[in-house]
Amino acid sequence: MNISLPYEIGTTLKTTDSGVVHYDKVHRYIVGDKIQVVLMLCYDKDPRLSVPIDIEDLKKRWEVFES
Repeated sequence: MNISLPYEIGTTLKTTDSGVVHYDKVHRYIVGDKIQVVLMLCYDKDPRLSVPIDIEDLKKRWEVFES
C-alpha cells in the first residue's frame, strides 16, 4: 500500500479560531478506512493531543506555518 501524506511528522501548522491564531504540530497519522491525523495542539503554550482529525478537515482548516 502506498499512501501520500500531506505533511511530515513534526510539521508546524497554523489555524485561526475566533480571531486567535493557534500553532499546532503534526504528531501522528492513523491509517485505516480513512486517513486521520493527531495534532499536538498549542504546542508552544499549552500542549495537548487532539482527537483524530480527518485529513480533508486538516487541509481545509490548517496551513503550514513558515517561520
